[in-house]
Amino acid sequence: MHSIPTGRAEGDEPGFAGSRRAQTALVVAAAVLFAAVSQRPLSHSEFRYVEAGAEMARGGDWIVPHLSYVPYFEKPILTYWLEAASQIALGTGRIAVRAPSILACVAMVWTTFAIGRHLRGAAFGLGAAALLASSAVFQEMGTAILTDAPFSAFLVFAWYAFLRHERAPASVWIWAFWTSLGLAFLTKGPLGLALVGSSVGAYLVLAGRLRDCLSMRLVRGALVIVAINLPWTVLVWQRDPRFLEFFYVRQNFQALYDGSVNHSGPVYFYVPYLLAGLFPFALLGAWGICVGTWTGIAPAVGRMLGRADGGPVDEGRLYVACAVLVPLLFLSAAASKLGTYVLPLLPAMAILAAAYVADHLAKPTPVLRYATVALAAVLLVGAFALWPALDHVPIRYAGAVAVIRSRPFAIAFAAGALILPMLAGGVAMARGRIVAGMAVVGAGAFACVLAVNSLAPSFGAEEEAADLVVSLNGTRAAGERVVVSGPCADDYAIALTLGERPFIWGKTSELGMGHFTEVTPTSAPFPDDVYKLGDEQHPLPQNHWLLDRRSFKREWHGPARMWLVCRVEDLEWMRSDGFDVHAFAEKNETTIVTNRPLP
Repeated sequence: MHSIPTGRAEGDEPGFAGSRRAQTALVVAAAVLFAAVSQRPLSHSEFRYVEAGAEMARGGDWIVPHLSYVPYFEKPILTYWLEAASQIALGTGRIAVRAPSILACVAMVWTTFAIGRHLRGAAFGLGAAALLASSAVFQEMGTAILTDAPFSAFLVFAWYAFLRHERAPASVWIWAFWTSLGLAFLTKGPLGLALVGSSVGAYLVLAGRLRDCLSMRLVRGALVIVAINLPWTVLVWQRDPRFLEFFYVRQNFQALYDGSVNHSGPVYFYVPYLLAGLFPFALLGAWGICVGTWTGIAPAVGRMLGRADGGPVDEGRLYVACAVLVPLLFLSAAASKLGTYVLPLLPAMAILAAAYVADHLAKPTPVLRYATVALAAVLLVGAFALWPALDHVPIRYAGAVAVIRSRPFAIAFAAGALILPMLAGGVAMARGRIVAGMAVVGAGAFACVLAVNSLAPSFGAEEEAADLVVSLNGTRAAGERVVVSGPCADDYAIALTLGERPFIWGKTSELGMGHFTEVTPTSAPFPDDVYKLGDEQHPLPQNHWLLDRRSFKREWHGPARMWLVCRVEDLEWMRSDGFDVHAFAEKNETTIVTNRPLP
């Protein structure tokens, strides 16, 4: 059994970098950083998980997650368990509801340190972890309440566990590897098996060690994954067997070749996300990742082809390069794409970038010296060019332009918090003070993230509906029906603030599967597009919570007061179609109206 070459043995490094105090300081600093970043309003997508967690915590159904009080089959259960447990233990503050994601980010930072320490020593591990933590994209994307953060943490730990298994094949680390994959499966489904399995498999093939798969206990490892996932899967299957087809077939297998299932995108979709992944070290990071991937994989490919001039294979660099390139190729080939899918690749990217810095620290290359200051100069020029260009922005961005023009000093402060430290740190790097310069740039990125987060409500964070519903709760009499229009059906801030299930007029959006399973026998196949249920072309009359135009108009003209949460543009055709509309409250693009005159 071959092992990946490493530097000094773990736990044997002298100095502060190799001490437990360094690890403790790293974990505490990361926790403080991510907690500070998490003090921002919830985004549109985050309300989904907060509401589902709140309903689980209140209602006690820990088998089938519910969203807006209907069954929700889009994801496995673990994220909802974590969110509900966090709300029960910590409450519903911004940090509390983001606690699972914060802990996942801290875990990824520590695991990045551990992988770096395993490959090149503790000081290198600290540098790679600091580079990851300084990424503005990692700070914002990682702390969002999504399945991606815990899913990524499990995958990164699985990559680390395999490294430890490489060093000690007879140890328990291989079981940590399979357990992490099992938990990743319970978080987001079989995607984790594909990403880790393909990268580890590619590494073993390129390293000429495919027979080492035998030491991975493949059959028993698969049984570990089954043991973790089977109990919940069976319980859900007993409730409604259609879950298996909907989630495993439609949401996973079909999404590989059908972009309409989730989010379609071209093959180069992830390129800008990778460039931004280590921002503000975007150029330096991109160069380091390309160099690290090439120097890691090219010699191994050359050896496989029988070329004698390929040079020695650095198996540690090869392994990390495979953890970036192979999952990236898999994600790029899949039809359905989403920017957050690159999150599990960021730790390996940080290690490759840190390796480039470490390799050239004694004699900095032009890229190491000037890439950051060049990017800062580009951003500075772009900032000055942006203001006059606002007059030519497409009309669909008019709302964002109005916000920018209304708060010029706040926008300028946020931009300055990033660009000025980038310039100062970039100049220090140009003078050869690489580590000090990178520290200044990283601190500036953190300050910029805090500044931008303070502007989040002005940039359209999805709290406008929640603010309106708060006023509605203080006015609405008991028993009065609240209806949400189709364009607002996936704004779960409404259900979260309302505290009860609203009716839906029009398309059900992602709640369709739940509405369908509530009123049909478990043997009934679900429609091709469950998201359109409820509109005129796809009615579901047996579900009285869903209203088409005819039934909605009939009840609107009835004797009881009704409230409608909708988009402002809905009101024009309502009035033209004979609806008697009385405005109650309005904020930005969302409004609440009623069918009876207000007192």
